[in-house]
Amino acid sequence: MLTLILQVVANGVLIGSIYGLAALGLTLVWGIMDVVNLAHGEFILIGAYLCYWLFVGWGVSPLLAFALAIPVGVLVGAVTHLLLIRPVVGKPALTTLLLTFGLSISLNNLMLNVFSPDVRMIRWAQQSVFVGPLVLPSTRLIAFGVVLLMTAALYLFLERTYPGRGIRALMQDAEAAAVLGVNIHRILLLAFVIGTIFAVVAGALVSVVLPFDPAIATPLGITAFVVVVVGGLGRPLGAMLGGVLVGLVESFTGTFISQAYAPATVSFLLILFLLVRPAGLFGTTLR
Repeated sequence: MLTLILQVVANGVLIGSIYGLAALGLTLVWGIMDVVNLAHGEFILIGAYLCYWLFVGWGVSPLLAFALAIPVGVLVGAVTHLLLIRPVVGKPALTTLLLTFGLSISLNNLMLNVFSPDVRMIRWAQQSVFVGPLVLPSTRLIAFGVVLLMTAALYLFLERTYPGRGIRALMQDAEAAAVLGVNIHRILLLAFVIGTIFAVVAGALVSVVLPFDPAIATPLGITAFVVVVVGGLGRPLGAMLGGVLVGLVESFTGTFISQAYAPATVSFLLILFLLVRPAGLFGTTLR
């Protein structure tokens, strides 16, 4: 029994780290711009289909595809922000919700027409690593390593660079940051681009550990939303810990109850946090 529980915990941590990476992008955009990007799930799928297309069509290693997802995220994020998001920043919440909802529908229908509703998954690095009694799939370990690398890079960027400090300043007090000379428009663009990069890279990781199709965009987006609420708005560390918690909840539910009940338990976790601790694990007030 102990071995089974440890295996369930390991599986939950590995898959939850990917959820946390996806939520990092959402918490940055939501925390700074006060924009709930309902197309975040589709941004994740862009990374999944990019990795799949490169691997199947061109024989590109997923490791290289993970790296190529970064410039794709830059392009997608910059174009989306400049053409759609920037004009509605500061507008009523309903305006941004409707805009990103329309973007979500458009991207999802585009994916359905281009890629069809077929379920796909990259079969790569199928070996497993044995750690005592635990069996850890190589793909999930590699994905976990990428998550740690990306998280460390974000931490160093936010702590050690001037643009990173600008992002943190906007999270704390936008008006004070503007008075101190922070270029608000550039920082907002940078934050949205970084958020999109993390979504696209998370999608590339999803393609090697989970089956995916256009219909999975909504569940992935909802999961990222739950992780942000659980971890605390605008808290990168909270997003990672929240992702692990959601992964553990899914893993235990799927193992000891039924995989069919996993979405319901994640939704219950969201309701529980909204009722008991709406500010999340790290105490940031939700707006």
